[in-house]
Amino acid sequence: MRILLFLLAVAGLLLGGCGVYRSQLPVAATYPAEPQYKMQSAGHWQVLASDVADRIEKALGDRDDLLTIPLYLRSPSSRPFSVGFYRLLTSELVSRGLQVSLNKEKDNVNVDYDVYVVHHSARYQRPPIGTFTAIAAGVSAARGLESIAEWIPAAIGAGVLADLASGAVARPSDKEVVISVSMAYNNRYVVHSSSVYYINDPDWELYMGPDDSGTYVQEFEPMPVRVVNR
Repeated sequence: MRILLFLLAVAGLLLGGCGVYRSQLPVAATYPAEPQYKMQSAGHWQVLASDVADRIEKALGDRDDLLTIPLYLRSPSSRPFSVGFYRLLTSELVSRGLQVSLNKEKDNVNVDYDVYVVHHSARYQRPPIGTFTAIAAGVSAARGLESIAEWIPAAIGAGVLADLASGAVARPSDKEVVISVSMAYNNRYVVHSSSVYYINDPDWELYMGPDDSGTYVQEFEPMPVRVVNR
């Protein structure tokens, strides 16, 4: 007890003399826990395609000069996601009454998307109790919700309670995908949106081929220290 009181007294004197804690390096801090959606099926690609089509439709509604100009989409690669998302997005746009060109024309509004996979080494995370990620309610339905307390009523309202009860809860993974969608005309962006999702680790080749552009993030474990007695 005396040692503890002595250490507290010394700490008080040090803090009192300095006024504030000073360090040569910034103190590390973490971000608040936030949900991140996880792509686990082609149905989730459909959710994303619908949300992107809504954005494009709204942007065109704000630009009368573009309403009569057809859209042109291209698939950036032959990977399953690129091909599937191309077809899903085309269907969503056509179903909204928007013009979509089969082939490149002299005057088009170009719609492009890129996929970028991030590979992490094995990570360990202890999420707070009650923190979980799921795409269930959809990309657009959950946008703007700032806490789990807001997310739960929204999820229940969207009929997600049954999904949660049946085990539709996602876990963090070591693979993430960045999906960027843009709409441009006359060398100017009209829409540009990027989102980050978890994906199931074995599924990364659905999004990116082994030779495609991507990034590998290596997180090294500390080297063991051996103590030698002399």
